Amino acid sequence: KYPESYDKIFSNYPFGLRGSDLDECRHELQDHFGLDSSYISRCSSDWLFNAIIIRSLKETGKAVAIMTNGAAFNKPDMYMRQYFAENGYIEAVINLPPALFIETAIPTTMIVFSHNNTTIRLVNAENSFSKESRRLNTLSEDNIRFILDCLKNGGDNTIDVSMADMREHDYNLMASHYLEKPVVENGVCFGDVIKNIARGSQVKPELLESIKSVMPSNYRFISLANVSNGSIDIEEGQQYITELPKALEKFVVPENSIVLSKMASSTFRSAVVNSDNDHSIIATGNLYIIEIDESKADPYYIQAFFDSIAGEAALSYASGGTAIKTISVEAVKSILIPLPPLEEQKVIAQKYQAALDEYAVLKRKMKKVLERKRTLLDSETNI
Repeated sequence: KYPESYDKIFSNYPFGLRGSDLDECRHELQDHFGLDSSYISRCSSDWLFNAIIIRSLKETGKAVAIMTNGAAFNKPDMYMRQYFAENGYIEAVINLPPALFIETAIPTTMIVFSHNNTTIRLVNAENSFSKESRRLNTLSEDNIRFILDCLKNGGDNTIDVSMADMREHDYNLMASHYLEKPVVENGVCFGDVIKNIARGSQVKPELLESIKSVMPSNYRFISLANVSNGSIDIEEGQQYITELPKALEKFVVPENSIVLSKMASSTFRSAVVNSDNDHSIIATGNLYIIEIDESKADPYYIQAFFDSIAGEAALSYASGGTAIKTISVEAVKSILIPLPPLEEQKVIAQKYQAALDEYAVLKRKMKKVLERKRTLLDSETNI
C-alpha cells in the first residue's frame, strides 16, 4: 500500500480534507512512525499526505508537494513539523503567491523533502508572480528562474534556518517569519512586565441582551468595536448593563489595564482602560485583558509602543493566520518591547496621553461639524 521505492515524487494533493475516512490513515502512520496519537489526531490532512510521501521515498530520493500556508505555521500541525524537521526530512520550503489555482485564491507553500537535512532553506516567493487575469496569478519563466536561483544560491528572499532556530519559533516554515523579524534594541519580553493576561468574556449574546440597559448604571461592557485609534469609544449607546452576573465578575478590567484584540482587522487594536470610579468595565468578545506591573512599565508607554509602527510590526510578527491574523496569549507574552527606565517611560506616556486628549477633542468637534452639515438644509429652509 505504501511502496518505498520512489526516487522522485510530486504531489498536489487536495486541501482541507476532514472526516472519519482519514482515521485509518492516521492509525497506520502513527504506528509506522511512532507518532504521538494526540498530535496526529489533530494535524491537518496536509501532513498526513506528507507522511505518506516520506514513507514512499527512497533514502536517496527527493519529493515535492504543495500544501496550504496554514500547515506551515499553525498550532495543530506544530508537532508534525517538529517531527519532520528534527528527523531531517525537510530540505526547503517555498512560500508561493496567492491565486495560483483556479479553485482557490489562498496562498500556498511548496515543500521539498529529502533525507538527512540539518538546516532548512526557506524562500519567500509570495510576490514573485505574473498577473494572468483579475483573479488568477501565474508563474512566468522569469518567476520560476528567480525561485530556482533562490533555492540554489540564496539571496535577500532566502534564509537557511537551523534546528535550534526552528525550536525557538514553533517550527514555523514561513520565510517571512524569519526575514521580517522586528529589531528591538535592548528589548525585553512583554511577559516580564505583565501581572496577568486573560481572554475577555465569551458571553452568550442572549445573556448580554437580557441585561442590557438604556439607563445609566454602574456597569458597562466593551467589545472589539469600541477599541479604535488607541482609545475606548463607548459614548454611542453607552452599553450599560443592569447588573453584573457572577459569570462576568472575573472579566472586569482592572484600572490602567490594556485591552488588545485577539484578531487583526488590518491591524491589531489596543487601548488603556481608564474609567472613572463610578463604573466597572467588562471586556467581551475577542479582547485580551492585560494587567501591567506598573513597578516595571507604564501602561500608556506600552500602549504608545503598540500604537507605533514598530509595535504594529511586533504584533504582526507574533501573530499567525493568513486571511485573518490572530495572536495567542503565549505569542503576546513573547513580544519584544523596548523598555527604557521607568522615568523615561512616564515622559513618553504623558505625551501619548496628551495626544489622546487632543484626539478626543477633535473627534467631538468633528461630530458636531458632521451633525451641523447633516441638518444644514433643515435649519436654513422650511423644507
